[in-house]
Amino acid sequence: MATRSTTLPRSLRPLASLGCVLLLGACGPGDEDTATEATATATATATQGSSSDTSSASASSSTSASASDSASASASDSDSTSASASASGSDSDSASDSASDSASDSASDSDSDSTTGGDTDSDSDSTTGGDTTTGDTTTTGDDTTTTGDTTDGITSTGDDTTGGDTTGGDLPDFVAECDDDPQNPIIVTVKPNVTARFPSMTAGLAASTDGSVIEVCPGTYSEQIEVTLNNITLRGAGSDLTIINSGGFYFKLGNGQALVEGFGFTHCNAKIPSGWNIQSSGAISVDDTYGAQEKLTVRDCHFYDNKADYGAGMHIDGSNNGGKNPDIYVENCLFENNEATREGGAIASHGRVHITNSIFLDNTARAGGAIALSYGCTSPSVCSIADSIIHKNHTIGTKYYEGGGGLFIDDCGVDCLSGLKVTNSDFGFGPAEDNTDYQDLAEDVVINNKGNPWNRYGWYYDGASFTCANGTCTKP
Repeated sequence: MATRSTTLPRSLRPLASLGCVLLLGACGPGDEDTATEATATATATATQGSSSDTSSASASSSTSASASDSASASASDSDSTSASASASGSDSDSASDSASDSASDSASDSDSDSTTGGDTDSDSDSTTGGDTTTGDTTTTGDDTTTTGDTTDGITSTGDDTTGGDTTGGDLPDFVAECDDDPQNPIIVTVKPNVTARFPSMTAGLAASTDGSVIEVCPGTYSEQIEVTLNNITLRGAGSDLTIINSGGFYFKLGNGQALVEGFGFTHCNAKIPSGWNIQSSGAISVDDTYGAQEKLTVRDCHFYDNKADYGAGMHIDGSNNGGKNPDIYVENCLFENNEATREGGAIASHGRVHITNSIFLDNTARAGGAIALSYGCTSPSVCSIADSIIHKNHTIGTKYYEGGGGLFIDDCGVDCLSGLKVTNSDFGFGPAEDNTDYQDLAEDVVINNKGNPWNRYGWYYDGASFTCANGTCTKP
């Protein structure tokens, strides 16, 4: 395999020995006739770095990858767009179609014994509306977050916020304003020249409208937020500067879209999508609304040391009964040391995933150590992985419908076998890099072929390009 060269932040330098290349960096306004409400549940306090931290911290690390046998990763389309999430249910079909796929999913569940999301949208499980921020408190449901003029909810972290030295890249422009008002580290822009600052993301979201940009200064935050706005942007200062610790981002956007960039996520659990009989969801969760087409883009983010039942990094809801499934774009992200007790150590998706220039390292699950795909991937034309690294991921599942150290590809409904296109990606080769099964044997891909056992492949390596469809995968 080709040798890759990179300069890493101190906190990520151990990856260099694995030949990994990562690109990490800084990882939308207008009212509608009927107000769209954004509510958020703040579960803990936000920690804001001191002014000396902000001025001395370098930008979110962005490390360019080069390899003689790999092409540079291209960013996925819709740079400024994001995804919307919706819960599958009994709603009538929307007329909006995804640009990438017109195929509809079949109307039955997989024969796998893994838990799948329910497809009935429950209003009671959705975001609670009507929350406002007045005076010193913001109340969402049963939780209360103090957001007054005191320093409650913000604790200076000193030099610990940066997560180590960073190299290269420029800080986002908004970071220059962070020292002006350190007690209000959330900068919300609802339209050009209309900007205000808030003490928490919860408070910022409550004051936002469709199209708002919410920028989060360097620091560590523990908020579990719910986003129901359309065309919203959530922007951190960089994946090593703006850290979400023990919080999470939940999206339910109907036909909307959202962008998340420049955050680190660790020990996080977002709200569980409606209809899922599970105990925990990933750092980012997307709730699918039946008949609606949503889009989420996650860029320049770092997911590490997260644990959940499904998709410890990202958990995407979807439908197998003819609804439209979320389009999910993952660009220039790093997923490492995440663990799912069921499927998708890093990502579990019932939507249509498009992953570019990202790294999956040391993630674990019963099915899909790195990535578990189902429902949304109705053909190779709607789900893809390109210019990415998938190394040392592990599965502990022993049943014929489990496994897949790197990738687990389930069906997309009755008489529907999922598909995926992989281009110029590195699955490792040899014990130091291989994705493995429960016996520690090389296993890159497991795919549902409606038989027993399912097809398993361990022969992919650096620069691999292949297609999976109809229960089989081609040779590299």
